[in-house]
Amino acid sequence: ERFPATFPPGLVTFDRWVWAASIVTSRTLPATAYFHATDVNSSTFAPRDSSEELQSPGPVWDELGVMIPLLDMLNHEINNNQVKWESTASSTTTGSNNNDSASQENHVPRAVLEKKVKKGNEIFTAYGYIDNHRLICQYGIAQVNNPKDEIRIGWGLAESVGGAAFPEDFKSLVVTTAEDIDNNDVNYQVCDRSNDPELVEQWWTEERMILLQREALSSNGNAEAEAMVANLKQGRKLISYVCNDGSLNPVLLSTIVVATAPPAQVTQRLHATTEEVVTRGNGGDDRGEFVICPRHLKSFRTSLADFLARKLEKLLKNLDSGLKAHYANCQLWTKAANGGLNYDSSAKETSGEPTNAATGWCTFYNQNGFESIMEVEKNAYYAMAPDSCVLTLYDGQLRALQSSLNAITNEDIFRSDVAKQLQNLGYRLLSKDDVHSAADQGKCSGKTETKASNSKTNKADTAECKLGDEKDSPGRRRRNRKRKNGSAATPTGGSTGAASNSDRNIYNNNTGSNKPPALKLHVGNLAYTTTPSDLYDFFCILYGKGNIL
Repeated sequence: ERFPATFPPGLVTFDRWVWAASIVTSRTLPATAYFHATDVNSSTFAPRDSSEELQSPGPVWDELGVMIPLLDMLNHEINNNQVKWESTASSTTTGSNNNDSASQENHVPRAVLEKKVKKGNEIFTAYGYIDNHRLICQYGIAQVNNPKDEIRIGWGLAESVGGAAFPEDFKSLVVTTAEDIDNNDVNYQVCDRSNDPELVEQWWTEERMILLQREALSSNGNAEAEAMVANLKQGRKLISYVCNDGSLNPVLLSTIVVATAPPAQVTQRLHATTEEVVTRGNGGDDRGEFVICPRHLKSFRTSLADFLARKLEKLLKNLDSGLKAHYANCQLWTKAANGGLNYDSSAKETSGEPTNAATGWCTFYNQNGFESIMEVEKNAYYAMAPDSCVLTLYDGQLRALQSSLNAITNEDIFRSDVAKQLQNLGYRLLSKDDVHSAADQGKCSGKTETKASNSKTNKADTAECKLGDEKDSPGRRRRNRKRKNGSAATPTGGSTGAASNSDRNIYNNNTGSNKPPALKLHVGNLAYTTTPSDLYDFFCILYGKGNIL
C-alpha cells in the first residue's frame, strides 16, 4: 500500500515472500553499516541532506538492517576473513565545501581488505561468532566443531538431593587424587537425583532456598530471583546452558555449590551473611568468602558430573532412536562411561574386554557427516547439505555436553579451568592441608539438619551423665596416674609442651604461652556412624561455637 508502483497487486505471492525473507535474513548487515561512524542506532542518526533521509521509521532500520551489493555475496570464514567495513564519516575532514569531491569521498562507506589476497582467490568475510543453530536458520550452513555451539539444559531441585542413593550400577566419573580427598573419608554428603518428594523437601529447606536465591539467582535482580525460586518450588526447571568450549554457566555452578553444601554450612552461611553485612556497614552485597572444603568439592563434582552425564545419555538415546529410520543398522553407544562420544568398540576388542555392536557417536558422525557432503574452506569445515547440517548441529550439542563433562571429571582440566571459574565467582577452594583453622572446620561440617533440637538436648544430658560416671572408672584412674607422672604431657619423640606440625596446622599456630586454656575430651561409647561434624555440632550446642576448636 505504501509503494504501489513497486509492488503492484498480485506481485507478492507466498513463494516470493519466502524467497525475499530468506534473502533478507541471510544477506543483511546491521543498519549501523549505513549510518555514520559515531551512530549506535537510528535514534542518533542525523542525515546531512535529503538523500540520506530514512524513508521508513528508525526502529525498522534497526531491526531489518541493510543489504550491500557484492559484500553480501561473500562467504563466511571466522578465522581468515580479510574484509573490514568502514562506515560513513560523521563530518567532513577535508575541504570547506561540502560539494567538494574529495570531501564527499571521505563520507562514502567502503569495504577495505586488511590482508593480501592473491588474484583469483576467494575473499571471505565473517558473519560473527555464531552457533550452528543460527548459522543453519539464517545462512544454511553449519560449522564442524563450532566453539560457539551450546545446548540448553534444565535443572530442577530433584537433580541434587542430599542423602539420595546412587543406582546399584553407579560408577563415579570423577577422578580425584589422594592429596585432595582422604580415601578413608566416606562421610561427605552424597547428592544425586531423587524422585522421593519427602526427601527433596527435607533437603531443600527454606534456608537452602534463600541461600540459592542469594548466591546463584540474584544477578538479575531480587524480583526475578524470587520468581525463579517460586518456579523451582513448583517443580519447574532452571534453564541453563553448556558450551562446546567447555565453559560452564556461572548460575549453574553456583546452583550446584548451594545444592551440595552441607546443611550446617547453609545455616552458618546465612547467619554470617547477615552479621557481616551489618558489621561492615557497607550496605552492599559483600558476604565474605564461601568456603568449599574437599568433601564439599567432591560432592559438587560428583553431583554435577552425574547431572551432565544424564543429559548426555538422554540425548544419545533420543538420537539413537531417531536415526534408525534414516541410517540402516544404526546403533549408538548411549553411555557417558568408556569415553562417551569417543567410545571405540575396536579398542575393546584389542584389549580383550567384552564388546557390543554399538558405535560411538564420533565414529558415526565421521562416517555419515564429516566424510559425506562437506565443503572445505581454508582450515575450517562447513556442512552444506541438509543431512550434514542436521548431524553437525547435533554434534555440536553433544560436544558441548561432553566438553563440560570432561571439564568436571578430568582433574587437570578441572583445576586449570573450572576451579579458576569458581574462584572468580568468589568461592575459596580448600585443599586437605588448608583445612587448618577452627573456622574452616566449622564451615566444612557436613551432617544433615534434620535432627530435632530436643534429641540433641537428650544427647547432651546422656553425654554429661556418661562423662560423670566415667570419672572413677579404672581407665580414668590409669590416665590420671599417667598425667601425674608427666608421661601424657610429652609427645613421643619430642620435648615437653611441644606440638606436632599437624597440631600447629589445625590450631593455626596457636601454641604460645598466652593461648587460652583448653579441655581435651575423650568420649567413648559412640556409635560407629558418629562423625567429627556430629561432635562439633553437639558441643557447639553445649558450650557455644566460639568455644569449640
